[in-house]
Amino acid sequence: MSRGPVSAAAMQARAVAEPRAFLSEHCSPKAYDAFLAGCDVAKHFVQQRRNHRKLFVQAWPDLEAWLHAPLADRIGRIDGQTRSALRHCAIARRVEQLLSDLGEEVE
Repeated sequence: MSRGPVSAAAMQARAVAEPRAFLSEHCSPKAYDAFLAGCDVAKHFVQQRRNHRKLFVQAWPDLEAWLHAPLADRIGRIDGQTRSALRHCAIARRVEQLLSDLGEEVE
Protein backbone atom coordinates (compact mmCIF):
# COMPACT_ATOMS: atom_id res chain seq x y z
CA MET A 1 0.00 0.00 0.00
CA SER A 2 1.38 3.39 -0.88
CA ARG A 3 1.51 6.19 1.61
CA GLY A 4 0.25 9.59 0.79
CA PRO A 5 -1.37 12.64 2.30
CA VAL A 6 -4.10 11.99 4.86
CA SER A 7 -6.94 14.42 5.41
CA ALA A 8 -7.38 16.13 8.74
CA ALA A 9 -10.83 14.54 9.03
CA ALA A 10 -9.37 11.06 8.62
CA MET A 11 -6.80 11.77 11.31
CA GLN A 12 -9.55 12.79 13.74
CA ALA A 13 -11.94 9.91 12.93
CA ARG A 14 -12.99 7.77 15.85
CA ALA A 15 -13.96 4.14 15.80
CA VAL A 16 -17.70 3.62 15.66
CA ALA A 17 -19.06 1.58 18.53
CA GLU A 18 -20.55 -1.75 17.55
CA PRO A 19 -24.33 -1.48 17.60
CA ARG A 20 -26.01 -3.43 20.36
CA ALA A 21 -27.47 -6.66 19.07
CA PHE A 22 -31.15 -6.20 18.25
CA LEU A 23 -33.24 -8.32 20.57
CA SER A 24 -36.73 -9.11 19.43
CA GLU A 25 -39.52 -9.08 21.95
CA HIS A 26 -43.28 -9.02 21.91
CA CYS A 27 -44.97 -5.67 22.27
CA SER A 28 -47.12 -5.26 25.34
CA PRO A 29 -50.88 -5.83 25.12
CA LYS A 30 -51.30 -2.11 25.77
CA ALA A 31 -49.01 -1.19 22.85
CA TYR A 32 -50.83 -3.66 20.58
CA ASP A 33 -54.19 -2.19 21.61
CA ALA A 34 -52.84 1.28 20.75
CA PHE A 35 -51.81 -0.03 17.33
CA LEU A 36 -55.23 -1.60 16.77
CA ALA A 37 -56.94 1.62 17.85
CA GLY A 38 -55.23 3.35 14.92
CA CYS A 39 -56.61 0.84 12.43
CA ASP A 40 -59.89 1.54 10.72
CA VAL A 41 -61.42 -1.90 11.25
CA ALA A 42 -64.54 -3.45 12.73
CA LYS A 43 -64.74 -4.19 16.45
CA HIS A 44 -64.90 -7.97 15.89
CA PHE A 45 -61.70 -7.79 13.86
CA VAL A 46 -59.93 -6.00 16.73
CA GLN A 47 -61.03 -8.73 19.15
CA GLN A 48 -59.91 -11.40 16.70
CA ARG A 49 -56.47 -9.77 16.42
CA ARG A 50 -56.18 -9.58 20.22
CA ASN A 51 -57.00 -13.27 20.48
CA HIS A 52 -54.46 -14.16 17.80
CA ARG A 53 -51.79 -12.13 19.57
CA LYS A 54 -52.55 -13.87 22.86
CA LEU A 55 -52.29 -17.32 21.26
CA PHE A 56 -49.08 -16.37 19.48
CA VAL A 57 -47.42 -15.04 22.64
CA GLN A 58 -48.49 -18.18 24.53
CA ALA A 59 -47.12 -20.44 21.81
CA TRP A 60 -43.92 -18.42 21.31
CA PRO A 61 -43.02 -16.55 24.50
CA ASP A 62 -39.45 -16.18 23.21
CA LEU A 63 -39.70 -14.25 19.95
CA GLU A 64 -36.05 -14.97 19.15
CA ALA A 65 -36.86 -18.70 19.22
CA TRP A 66 -39.67 -18.09 16.72
CA LEU A 67 -37.33 -16.17 14.42
CA HIS A 68 -34.91 -19.11 14.37
CA ALA A 69 -37.53 -21.86 14.08
CA PRO A 70 -38.13 -23.75 10.82
CA LEU A 71 -40.53 -22.04 8.43
CA ALA A 72 -43.16 -24.77 8.84
CA ASP A 73 -43.29 -24.02 12.56
CA ARG A 74 -43.50 -20.26 12.03
CA ILE A 75 -46.42 -20.20 9.60
CA GLY A 76 -48.97 -21.13 12.21
CA ARG A 77 -48.56 -24.73 13.19
CA ILE A 78 -48.79 -24.44 16.93
CA ASP A 79 -49.92 -26.90 19.57
CA GLY A 80 -49.58 -29.87 17.24
CA GLN A 81 -51.57 -28.43 14.35
CA THR A 82 -51.24 -30.38 11.13
CA ARG A 83 -51.56 -29.38 7.53
CA SER A 84 -55.26 -30.29 7.59
CA ALA A 85 -55.81 -27.57 10.20
CA LEU A 86 -54.46 -25.04 7.71
CA ARG A 87 -56.68 -26.10 4.79
CA HIS A 88 -59.24 -23.41 5.59
CA CYS A 89 -56.62 -20.79 4.73
CA ALA A 90 -56.72 -19.47 1.21
CA ILE A 91 -52.92 -19.48 1.17
CA ALA A 92 -52.43 -23.04 2.45
CA ARG A 93 -51.61 -24.52 -0.96
CA ARG A 94 -49.21 -21.69 -1.73
CA VAL A 95 -47.49 -22.14 1.62
CA GLU A 96 -47.10 -25.85 0.96
CA GLN A 97 -45.56 -25.09 -2.43
CA LEU A 98 -43.21 -22.55 -0.88
CA LEU A 99 -42.13 -25.06 1.76
CA SER A 100 -41.59 -27.67 -0.92
CA ASP A 101 -39.55 -25.22 -3.00
CA LEU A 102 -37.41 -24.45 0.05
CA GLY A 103 -36.86 -28.14 0.73
CA GLU A 104 -38.80 -28.02 3.98
CA GLU A 105 -40.68 -31.15 4.98
CA VAL A 106 -44.46 -30.79 4.72
CA GLU A 107 -46.55 -32.90 7.15
